[in-house]
Amino acid sequence: MAEEGGCPRGRRFLADAGGQRHEARGGGEEDQEGAEGFREATADRRQGLASPPPGELPGGERGARLRPRLYSRRCAPTIRSRGRAPAVEEAGAVLEGKRLAVLGVGTMGEALIRGLRARAPGVEVVGTVKHEASRARVEALGARPAESNAAAAEGADVLVLAVKPQVVPAVLSELRGRVAADALVVSIAAGVTTARIEELLGGEVPVVRVMPNTPCVLGEGISVLARGAHAGDEHLALARELFDSVGKTAVLEEGLIDAVTGLSGSGPAYVYLVIESLAEAGVKVGIPRATSTLLAAQTVLGAARMVLELGQHPALLKDAVTTPAGCTVDGLMELEEGKLRVTLLKAVVRAAERARELG
Repeated sequence: MAEEGGCPRGRRFLADAGGQRHEARGGGEEDQEGAEGFREATADRRQGLASPPPGELPGGERGARLRPRLYSRRCAPTIRSRGRAPAVEEAGAVLEGKRLAVLGVGTMGEALIRGLRARAPGVEVVGTVKHEASRARVEALGARPAESNAAAAEGADVLVLAVKPQVVPAVLSELRGRVAADALVVSIAAGVTTARIEELLGGEVPVVRVMPNTPCVLGEGISVLARGAHAGDEHLALARELFDSVGKTAVLEEGLIDAVTGLSGSGPAYVYLVIESLAEAGVKVGIPRATSTLLAAQTVLGAARMVLELGQHPALLKDAVTTPAGCTVDGLMELEEGKLRVTLLKAVVRAAERARELG
């Protein structure tokens, strides 16, 4: 449990697998055994060790009862992360030898090409850009610049539609009748439905719609995929392997993609605002700006990893930092009084509504 520096140390609580909080008073051998098991399990998770068999969990019976859900795999069927050896091997099998056309090599298109080059170097990549000056940038990525969208689509196994939503109709009208029957169209254009893409292309074209976010440029993005009417499991697997190269992936029904846009699509901007505000607060209390920004950004990064890797609800992790009559609870009261929680809720809802309007 965390202890706030310079603040009174209060009672410590641990959460069991059902989310119930138990007071860890300490002093008895049984309590010490459970606390030690908690520390060992946390250290194991940080080091990326595999889950031990249920009968070999560290800390004894009490440690197992009090331990947070460190070994939970409940998200595994729907969320995949970049960098695992089995996924890389699968990517080689699924993507290797394919021809990929990226229509619009902007920020996201460039990120996909970089990730794909590292994950499946045998993939042939063709890219289109709006300006002639950008051709050298495409070549530097290891891709071949195409003269037009139609030329890029010719013979492509996968077409990534990475253009702005307002130009999608013009691009797809250029491709109508030119996309191979067995080719997959992957769209990251916000607000453009798979049904609309199928209509513009004509025929029973397999389409997968994806909502990525900008941390994909560092391989730390989250991309949510939804299949169209003619896309099968094999098409979804192919698209998912492509976006696994730039972060984590999840699959949802298409009706939720606009909501995803409001949360994870726009979410980085909300988090940047939080980091900026925390850094400004640090400056206000006397911390140099560069150090304050580092503290704020690393705190957000570390807190995010705690949520993802420990598998606990954020409220439980928040409670672990908040000791009775301590510093953190006063700060949280200010945030609640300032309506941070409801403001973030309203931001996601409004951004999702705007995404629907764009569609």
